[in-house]
Amino acid sequence: MPLPPLSHGPGDEHAPDGAARPGPDPALDDAEAGAARAALAQGRRQAARALLLRTGDDWDRRAHRITVLAHEPHAAARAAEQAPADSPLAILPVVAHAERYRVLAAGGFVPCDPVASAHWRGSRARDVMKAAFDWLLEWEHDGHPRRLVDLNHLAHAKVCEGRGAEAAALFRHIGPHVTPEPWSYPDRDPHDAFRAARADALGLPGRPDEA
Repeated sequence: MPLPPLSHGPGDEHAPDGAARPGPDPALDDAEAGAARAALAQGRRQAARALLLRTGDDWDRRAHRITVLAHEPHAAARAAEQAPADSPLAILPVVAHAERYRVLAAGGFVPCDPVASAHWRGSRARDVMKAAFDWLLEWEHDGHPRRLVDLNHLAHAKVCEGRGAEAAALFRHIGPHVTPEPWSYPDRDPHDAFRAARADALGLPGRPDEA
């Protein structure tokens, strides 16, 4: 069975004949993000970099925009490879990989348990996660406006990859500050999933909700 194309959300509708209709564009009414994503798909990364620079410290909008950009996974990978060492584009492939899992799980192509799916255990995925982890070690700082989103995506990836020590280091940085994405993928309670993964990685006693 061929894999489906990357869709834009879990709310895709279906026509009477069973054909999938595209869901709402994740850019919503953010024309700048949509234009930067289109440029990224054509291999022009400058628009994405400029968009994130203009967004500045608006944390919520920055998180939204980088998720929109991640919906072009191949372009995201190219942008990360060619970006300067301190560029926030370095994390895009990690977000794109999680988005790809969400779509596959929603379509029944992979298990709904992200750890059991093995989605993060291929050689390409490992290379992507290692590059992003190394980038975060060198460039992450408390004032980074996307700090918690980046840390949560990487911690989730390391848990799913089976890299417990690296996941534990990330959870220590995150503390209790969970972000809904990607812990909610594909249809889980993000707080429960985060607490369980954090307790397991850190070897915390008691129930996950007490971690």
